[in-house]
Amino acid sequence: MTEDDVLAAIALVRSQMRRVRNDIIQLQRIGIDIGPSQSSLDRLQGKLDLLLDERDALAGDARRKYPRNRKRPAANRRPNKAK
Repeated sequence: MTEDDVLAAIALVRSQMRRVRNDIIQLQRIGIDIGPSQSSLDRLQGKLDLLLDERDALAGDARRKYPRNRKRPAANRRPNKAK
C-alpha cells in the first residue's frame, strides 16, 4: 500500500468509528445492550492502530514534525518572565 492508500483507509476507519460511537450513544439512550457495538468499536480501533503503525513505517522520521521529547521547537518557546 502506498502512503496515500493508507491515509485514505485511516480516514475511512475514523468515519466508521464515528458512526459506531453515535450508534452506541443512541442505543444507550434507548436502553439496548451495547455489547456487540462495543466489540465492533474495539475491532475498528485495532484496525486503526495497525493502519497508523503502517503509516508511520512508510513515512519514517520525515513525517514527525518535532522530536518525541519536546512538544514545541526551541524557537517557538515563550521566554520565561522574570519576577
